[in-house]
Amino acid sequence: MRVKCDSRQQAELLVGLVKLGLRGFISLPASAEDCTNCSLRLNERIAQARAAFEALAERRGGNDKTRAEVVELAMHWFIHGRDHKDRKEVQAVVSESPARITRQG
Repeated sequence: MRVKCDSRQQAELLVGLVKLGLRGFISLPASAEDCTNCSLRLNERIAQARAAFEALAERRGGNDKTRAEVVELAMHWFIHGRDHKDRKEVQAVVSESPARITRQG
C-alpha cells in the first residue's frame, strides 16, 4: 500500500508508527515541524518506557530470556493496550519469591 505524505517528516513519523505495529486510520500532524516534534516525543516516550520495563525486569531477576520476554510483553501492552488475547497467551507473574519472574501459559 502506498500513502502520500505532505512532507518527509510526516512520512518518517508514519514509518515510526508502523514499526511500532500500529495499524488502521492514523491522524498525523499537517506541518513538518509538528511531525518532527511528535516523532521526538514519541521516541522519547518509547525509550523511557523500555528503560523502565528493563529496570523492573532486572530487579525481579530471572534469566536473560525471561527478562527480555517480560520487557517485550510490557512494551506491547504499553503501545497497544492489554487485551484478553494477550492475557491468555502469556501471563508474566511474580512468583512467591520476589527475586524471580516466571512465565505461565
